[in-house]
Amino acid sequence: MFFPKHSVAQLVELSVNNKVLGFLFGSTHGAVNGVPINFEKLAPMLAQSRFVVMESIHGYSPQTQKEQLAIGGADTILTNAPKDMQACVQNAYEEMLGDENDNSAVNLDFTSVPFLFAMRYSGYTEALYIPAAQGLGYDQKIISYAKTRKLPLAGLEVAADKIQMLKNISNDDAYAFLSKYCAMRTNLPERKIYLDLKNRIAKSYVSDDMNAFAKYNTDLYKFLGASEDFYRHFVTNRNAVMARKIERMIKNGYQPFFAVGAAHLGGDDGIVNILNANGVTTRIISSGDLK
Repeated sequence: MFFPKHSVAQLVELSVNNKVLGFLFGSTHGAVNGVPINFEKLAPMLAQSRFVVMESIHGYSPQTQKEQLAIGGADTILTNAPKDMQACVQNAYEEMLGDENDNSAVNLDFTSVPFLFAMRYSGYTEALYIPAAQGLGYDQKIISYAKTRKLPLAGLEVAADKIQMLKNISNDDAYAFLSKYCAMRTNLPERKIYLDLKNRIAKSYVSDDMNAFAKYNTDLYKFLGASEDFYRHFVTNRNAVMARKIERMIKNGYQPFFAVGAAHLGGDDGIVNILNANGVTTRIISSGDLK
């Protein structure tokens, strides 16, 4: 059964023995169609925190889109993607970036697939975070807040973790996933299914249901042909590692504010369920609590 018995929302209070030790937020790494940014709801929790910990901290910078493209990006993807998929990956990459003179045009409808496979075939990591660096998602808002207030900033994962995770995925599994993704882009019925799943993901985030958000993300991976082994390396194992680090940091008294991708929070194998199983009490912070 996928859904755990307790509900999971975007913003969660973490406590042990009735003492609040930190906060956990299901963030968006970049712009997501249909998901407005409401940063004000996070401010009270950030104000109580002494430390900000992102899912990953590498790759964010104040560079312009043009400067970021110059350091790798498209050239890296074209050089290292499988030859029969290079056109597909390049087109997806360009669609995601949109008009370089208009940051509002950055489009994450097609997820981070091209960036992931730039990393998978080359070990290059910056490409994954180009859209997030445009300041359109929660991640960059939180990072800007931390830097402005000189709060220590860290990541639960580093570049080496991402590269190793992708290397753990077999060549066959990686190729099958990318093949399905590229086929979907030119097959209108399949693209409709894909966009419907993306719409369900966005709606579940707006409705503050991280269990449904995690489920629809899992459905999306399955639709794109992700094997059980692929999903285990890409999501499940990472959830377990991040949960252990979160537990250790709150018990060491750092009073942190954690921001991880929303898909990692809910579900039986999600971070919240793992924390509960290890003695960390989680309490949903609802919109009513923030008034």
